[in-house]
Amino acid sequence: IEVSPFHIGLTAIPVLGMAGISWYLDLGLESSILVGVVRAFVQLTVLSFILDPIFVWGESLFWVVIIYVFFMVILASFESASRSTYYFEGMFWYVVAILSVNVLWVSLFAFAAILQPTPLWDPQYVIPIVGMLLGNCITGISLSLNAMTTSLVESSREIELLLSFGATSYEATFRLLKEAARTGTMPQLNGMAIIGKFYFLVSTGNTVLW
Repeated sequence: IEVSPFHIGLTAIPVLGMAGISWYLDLGLESSILVGVVRAFVQLTVLSFILDPIFVWGESLFWVVIIYVFFMVILASFESASRSTYYFEGMFWYVVAILSVNVLWVSLFAFAAILQPTPLWDPQYVIPIVGMLLGNCITGISLSLNAMTTSLVESSREIELLLSFGATSYEATFRLLKEAARTGTMPQLNGMAIIGKFYFLVSTGNTVLW
């Protein structure tokens, strides 16, 4: 399905409406919304020129797909780490390692055991699925990192008190770690809970919402 520039322009109308509502309510979000629209348009335009040769060469050259997937992991890691209020040394590379391991084992299971495309590294399947996986990971990791680092800073006296009474570093931060894990997994758990719960059943001209 070919989408004309006119139809692409139409997709900006709801976003511009959101910017107008933000301006009217004095929320201060209109500049971020407009900049985000421009950034998304430029990035997707550049991405189209990058993906075209990858889809052509990737079917016969597996290393082309691997390099691009690693590039996606690096960008996702940067986005995840940059959204945290506080930063500690080496946080970016921790995120890179976490995302790399996550993408590796999930991709191996999905493509080798479930989908089994031919070839196994077919970019038509690998790139979109890895992209969706990284999209979910960015949300979860950024929420967890922000919650954990913020809690460590704001609860530093509590942690020091526990350490002074002989608690290990794990014991002193376990409560904060648990809350950060809950915060990071909440969007995914909410999505899993709602999938399939609401659907339309169309029969004999009647629409029923379950």
